[in-house]
Amino acid sequence: MHKLKSDYIKLTSTNRIFCCAKPAIGLTGGIATGKSSASNFFRSKGIPLIDADQLIHQIYAKPQTIEFISQTIPEVISGGKIDFKELRIHFFNDAVLKEKIVNYLFSHLPNEFNQELAKYDDSKFEYFIYDVPLLFERGIQNKIDINLLIYASAATQIERVMKRDGNTEELAKNILSHQLDIEKKRELSDFVIENTKDFKYLEEQLASFITAVTLD
Repeated sequence: MHKLKSDYIKLTSTNRIFCCAKPAIGLTGGIATGKSSASNFFRSKGIPLIDADQLIHQIYAKPQTIEFISQTIPEVISGGKIDFKELRIHFFNDAVLKEKIVNYLFSHLPNEFNQELAKYDDSKFEYFIYDVPLLFERGIQNKIDINLLIYASAATQIERVMKRDGNTEELAKNILSHQLDIEKKRELSDFVIENTKDFKYLEEQLASFITAVTLD
């Protein structure tokens, strides 16, 4: 049975995210810092991991969400589906619209979360990882036992976003402006791993982190 060391179990089910009985490690980062690579590593080790972005995508795919988006910003609906590239432009340029959509998504998140967590065999691990980009922005760090930041500088983030998504520098900077500054996230984090080298280095750092905080 894999467990968190007692020093890192800071909450109970009454004040933990979605009232979970098991301790939670919050995994976060900023856009293009390499958080997804970290998630894939943890999954490869069989560690229960809930991906907040995946949950959001599942909510977006529901007919009631498509109807909500259609009523809110019909111009981003094409062929009965959401054009996410178009939605992203509206989302990051309209603060009121952004808050309305975020509130809708988060109101449906607990149910999706609990369904996903129930899929795991809880006889092997006494903790789980919650991969959530907006950990600090939404104040979720207060509902997580410990958190881990995958870090890259803002300049590196912008460069990676432009290369990965084909975005302009202006749009990349705009996207970053809607996230808490990566240096502030670093200050708030319990653990920080710098993703500035190759993937092998990242894997070594992640393995060391798990060794440091868990008991076999």
